[in-house]
Amino acid sequence: MPKFTSFSGVYPAMVTPFDENEELDEKRLRALINFLIERKLEGLYITGSTGESFLMSPDERKRVVEITVDEVKGRIPIIAHIGAIGTRVSIDLARHAEKAGVDAISSVPPFYWGFSGDQIHGYYADITASTSLPMLAYNVPMAALGFDIIKRIAGIDGMVGVKYTATTHH
Repeated sequence: MPKFTSFSGVYPAMVTPFDENEELDEKRLRALINFLIERKLEGLYITGSTGESFLMSPDERKRVVEITVDEVKGRIPIIAHIGAIGTRVSIDLARHAEKAGVDAISSVPPFYWGFSGDQIHGYYADITASTSLPMLAYNVPMAALGFDIIKRIAGIDGMVGVKYTATTHH
């Protein structure tokens, strides 16, 4: 399986399909993956907010990663969002994603309480150090990383970029 060293182009934030009983729909997930690959996208961003990560259990998130890696078969890079409300769960998801074969990981900053810059830096440093995968910080409006924090976490070994989400693009 090829290892991707740079990430550019379109990486859609992939949805995660569920059936009428709120169970992961593997057949539809595999079909969606192939539909997106057929559109010549450069990669996939999975298990993020659009992928319903915060509505899934860690085991469900792991299963989505496993199915996606199996279906992609190295054809395009996969970035797995591993963010959770706690560092321990995020590290567990990151280690699983690495073993499963994704190409990079990403995480929202800790967001429930008002965390200091030192705490946010520590969160990203701990997660990034837990694997050999490149990390992208996920800057979302509800937990916006200020420019000073972005500059600071950019110095973490293994931090390669920022996934930026905004309500406007002015």
